[in-house]
Amino acid sequence: MYLRINQDGSIRYPYNLEELRSENPNTSFFDVIPIETLLNYNVHVVYPVGRGSDYTKNYTEGTPQLINGQYFQNWIVTDATQEEIEERLDVQWNQIKLIRNQYLSQSDWTQLQDSPLTIEEKNKWMIYRQNLRNVINQNNPFDIIWPTVPANK
Repeated sequence: MYLRINQDGSIRYPYNLEELRSENPNTSFFDVIPIETLLNYNVHVVYPVGRGSDYTKNYTEGTPQLINGQYFQNWIVTDATQEEIEERLDVQWNQIKLIRNQYLSQSDWTQLQDSPLTIEEKNKWMIYRQNLRNVINQNNPFDIIWPTVPANK
């Protein structure tokens, strides 16, 4: 990720090296352009910064911030609307249900009559499977506590 500082001091972001090459057609650049060369063209590396993951917030990328001589990605955080929050919750609950259903499907064999498990082991799996079904009763689909898979002998 790059930005370019224009002659009037304004910032072009995002900016890429193809733009640099097309804006300077009479210049031959190395495939990997050294930082010193980039700086000669007022092009600066923008270091990525992870955005938050709070589903009740919206994250919009803003103009990078200059910190100690380096530019860093900048996230503008605003509150999500109730509608956006509900939509995100619905999507996440659907994902949780898909995962839960996969776990249930992978453990179906444990409840078959001809399963090689002992009655005690089958019961442990039965409890595990019920706990999987109860996963959707938790409060937050972004912070699910999954039941532990029973150990077999």
